[in-house]
Amino acid sequence: MHGLLQDVEGGYTKRIAFVVPPGITWALPLYELALMTAERAYSLNFEVQLTIVTPEAEPLEVFGHAASVSVVKILADAGIAVVPNSRVRRVDHGEVIASPGDVIVRADRVVALPRLEGPGVRGLPADPTASCPSTTAAA
Repeated sequence: MHGLLQDVEGGYTKRIAFVVPPGITWALPLYELALMTAERAYSLNFEVQLTIVTPEAEPLEVFGHAASVSVVKILADAGIAVVPNSRVRRVDHGEVIASPGDVIVRADRVVALPRLEGPGVRGLPADPTASCPSTTAAA
């Protein structure tokens, strides 16, 4: 992020996409990074286009509708655009591409969260991609 901010300050980066991947993830830190980037850029009077691309129907919907409404206002006040309901498939040469292949946004730089994956634990709820270890014991 330090290098990214240096690129903004140097005028090399004018469009940044913050991408929440589809699947299980914790999106809050990405929103914080977008807001901190906006604060830094605008405090130095740099023009920068910031966009959050998310599969969520509304920003940080995991916290409920009232929280999402507040987040929408905070993002708008900071000049951050949000592209909801977008399942990003890949990023190619600055183009954020969703299923079925549409370009959602073009950016000079992309900051993306990792998708959280791990083994399932037998007896505990898990998403469909988690695999449970075998119950057969080694002889």
